[in-house]
Amino acid sequence: MVASPPPVRSPERGNLRVGSEYLIGIGERETVPSSRLQRLLDFVERPGAAWTIIVLNFIGFVGGTILWYGDHFLGRAAGKWYLWPFIPDCPGFAFLFIIAFLGLRWGRDWRLFNTITAYGLIKYGVWTVLYWIAYWSRGGPVEPLGMTMFISHLGMIGEGLYVSYRIESPVGLGPSERQGGLRPRDVLMAFGWFLLSDYVDYGLGQYPMFDTAVVPMALMKWHTVFMTFALAAVYLALSKRPRTDL
Repeated sequence: MVASPPPVRSPERGNLRVGSEYLIGIGERETVPSSRLQRLLDFVERPGAAWTIIVLNFIGFVGGTILWYGDHFLGRAAGKWYLWPFIPDCPGFAFLFIIAFLGLRWGRDWRLFNTITAYGLIKYGVWTVLYWIAYWSRGGPVEPLGMTMFISHLGMIGEGLYVSYRIESPVGLGPSERQGGLRPRDVLMAFGWFLLSDYVDYGLGQYPMFDTAVVPMALMKWHTVFMTFALAAVYLALSKRPRTDL
C-alpha cells in the first residue's frame, strides 16, 4: 500500500492543498480525485465561489424579507408575531443555507438543521419556479423581476440538492463525514414542520403574495402540499437505504 503525500499549504491565501485541489479557506477539508460531480462540488467550495454564494444568499434574505414580505408583515401578519417564522419562506431558507453551508465546512453534525434546510430550499425553490412558469404560460408579462426570481430560485433548488448530498456523502467532509447520512427521525420532524407551515400558509391565510388573478390559488396550494409529502418520501427512502459507502 502506497501512502499518499501529506497535504501542504498553498502560497495563495493559506489554503490547504491535496494533490492539485485547493480547498475553501472558511473550513478546510480533504478531498479525493473523483467524478465530475465531485469537481463541481470542489469548485463551489473554493473561496471565491463560496463567498459569492454566501453574499448573494444574504442579499436575497434581506431584499426578499423587506421588499417581498414587508407588506405581509405589516398587513396580514401584523401583530401575529407567533406566525412570523413561517412567513418569509424563500428569504428565510436562503439565510439558513448560509448557516448550513458554513456548518458543513466546519464539520458540524447538524443533521436535523441541515435536513430542514435542504427540505425547505427545494420545496420553496420549486414553488417559485412553478409559479413563474404558470404565470408566463397564462399570459403574464416576462419582466426582469420575474426572470431574476426564476433564476435565483433555480439556485435555491441547487443549494437544497447540495445540502442533501453533503448530508448523505461522507467523501471529502473531514470531521463531518461521521454524520452517517439522513436519519428517519430528522426527516419526520422536518415533515411535521412543513405540514404546520402549509397550514399557516393556506389554512390561516399567510401564503406568499402572488397574482391569483393569473395563477390559480388551488394550483399553488396543492403543489405545496404535494411537495411536503413527496420530499418526505424521498428523504425517508434515502435515510433507510444501506450505507455501504461508510
